[in-house]
Amino acid sequence: MIPLPTLKLRTKIVIYFVALLLAWSAVLFVAVSEMVSWKLYRASKARGAQLARHVAVEGDPMAAYEDSLALGDLLARMVKENPEIRYVVVQGDDGGVLASTFANGGLPRDLRTLQAPAAAGEEAAVRLIRYRNEMIYDYACRHGLATVRLGYSLSSAQDLKSQTGSWLLWLGVIGILAVFVAAYQISRPIEALTESLRADPAAGAAGKRRPEGTLETRAIQDGIERLHGELHERNEQLESARKLAHLGELSAVIAHEVNNPLGVVVLNSGFLADRCQAGEIRDEAAREVALLKLASRRATLAVQGLLQFARYTRKGAKPAPLARSLEPMIRETIELLGERVRAAGCAVAVEVAKDLPAVLFDVEGLQQVLLNLLQNSLDACPARGHISVGVSSDGATLRLQVLDDGQGMNEEVLRRAKEPFFTTKSQEVGSGLGLAISQAIVGAYGGSLELTSRPGEGTTATVMIPLRKQHERT
Repeated sequence: MIPLPTLKLRTKIVIYFVALLLAWSAVLFVAVSEMVSWKLYRASKARGAQLARHVAVEGDPMAAYEDSLALGDLLARMVKENPEIRYVVVQGDDGGVLASTFANGGLPRDLRTLQAPAAAGEEAAVRLIRYRNEMIYDYACRHGLATVRLGYSLSSAQDLKSQTGSWLLWLGVIGILAVFVAAYQISRPIEALTESLRADPAAGAAGKRRPEGTLETRAIQDGIERLHGELHERNEQLESARKLAHLGELSAVIAHEVNNPLGVVVLNSGFLADRCQAGEIRDEAAREVALLKLASRRATLAVQGLLQFARYTRKGAKPAPLARSLEPMIRETIELLGERVRAAGCAVAVEVAKDLPAVLFDVEGLQQVLLNLLQNSLDACPARGHISVGVSSDGATLRLQVLDDGQGMNEEVLRRAKEPFFTTKSQEVGSGLGLAISQAIVGAYGGSLELTSRPGEGTTATVMIPLRKQHERT
């Protein structure tokens, strides 16, 4: 179609709809008019031929006796019963006029050129002529001794054709108005939807005012907003993965540079602590030595966390996977935290589905993920709290869940929970790398770590590992 760049969307839609209807109406009008004309003219032609034969059949005995009076009555009756008849002339066998509806009682010269059929019973000869400013069918029919000339007008057919055209025209006008109103009503919400999406595609998701519209346009907007939200989430995941990769490279460099001198500090702090116990150093320095040893231990743990984080975020640094059943690994991890579990007074329940497939995974890495999640649950749970570890599979995905009834997290904390070095714990308890490391470990094998939580309702951590991708690695 012709582009209309300067018009509004609503105006364009209305113009296109009306233009299409006009084109369709023109084609329909011509087609219907021609069809109606053909049928009306065909019916009029058949009716005129029938009347001409009727007059010839009835007038044949009268023509044999040359009863002009009876023929005159017959013609008068026929004209009265059929207003479309313009003239009737009955001729005898010798060609003389026996009866006529013309004033002079004869046959006009311009009508004498049409010849009647030679034999009775044949179809009447017919031609379309203009007579006294109207179109008529001129018939010549023979039966016995009577030859009939009859003129049948097409005025009734033409009037009906005109009426049909008028009705079609009015229907076209009404249709154009209806399409105009419908197109205007349809385009109004579409234009509002377009304007709102152009201004802010995520307006609906952000709780802003949504344009009014039909159910269909609202469904379209919901779909667009949903796709926009998914795209935004994917972009955030890609950006987060890119940042983690760069941070992993940086962590590896820092850990390598710090680890060697830190080892010297740790070693010598241990020697000083031993000398303090042996009494070789004054008691006043023993406290400072203890603090030095504690600080060096915390620094060592931080460096080890950086190295582990870099191990799973650096490109090409994935450890070799091993096929192993999960339940023994889960029991073993809980046993490692046994002292802490007993000290916290928490109950840990394990529910592993039967006939789970052997998981092709970095066993040490998956155990580290579970260890981090359990430690977070123990830190969040109150005394006598409950922690549940569940494992299930639908054949395509392995699902590992850790649930607790702890204090939970608000939306802001939940949004930042997997960011490196973000923590709500004290520095003595957490470094903020646990969930970041877990996310990197799971993500290295195409999996995901999802957190759901509400303040006061606990937290659910779900690890999902696609089994199909694992099979592709075998």
